[in-house]
Amino acid sequence: MKRIIFLTILISSIILINKIPAQNKFHIGLNSGYVFQGASEGLFSAGKNAFTIGLNTSYSIFPAVRLNLLTGYYNFPNNSIFSAGLFYAFATTLPAEAYNISVEEKTAAKVYQIGFGISVANYQKSSIFPFFAIYSGIYFFNYEKRIYYSYWLNGINSTFPYITENISEKKGFISIGFGLQYPVSDVISLNLQGKYSITFDKINKSQDLIPVMFGFEYSL
Repeated sequence: MKRIIFLTILISSIILINKIPAQNKFHIGLNSGYVFQGASEGLFSAGKNAFTIGLNTSYSIFPAVRLNLLTGYYNFPNNSIFSAGLFYAFATTLPAEAYNISVEEKTAAKVYQIGFGISVANYQKSSIFPFFAIYSGIYFFNYEKRIYYSYWLNGINSTFPYITENISEKKGFISIGFGLQYPVSDVISLNLQGKYSITFDKINKSQDLIPVMFGFEYSL
């Protein structure tokens, strides 16, 4: 009886394995898009949204499960802020004849990331399908704040910047993502994905980011 059960399980397993389509083991993808900032008061919560580009390399350990190595770059552009306090403090130091006085505070940030994760999906070759992923890794932040002072006096313009902050730090993060993938051939597919990432920090200092990216993947 035990032999019959064993043979039944073995034959069933062979049939199921044969029905699983052959898959490439290694996959490399390139994605780009925008990163939106969440509600947390992080390192550069006053900045604008960022352009991002990333490279994802994955390896299929099972037909529906992949291990992922994720790298990325976020570029947050200059964000101008008017500070009335700085303006009046600067204006009082100038001669009465000065005009077109301006004080502009600008912040900018660049972020590099590296992470590892796992993705799960019913990877197919013929139709669009959803996938879920979870990552953890490190963000490398570079944040800079400058104040630009400018005024005119006797027909001459004077403008000079002053760096008030230049911070470089790294923070661990965890990220969950969801997306859709569409195979256009046996080795090339398109994908659209969104993620929510938050750093391992105190609640009032954590940085949450929401990347939304479009890209392609090539299977080796």
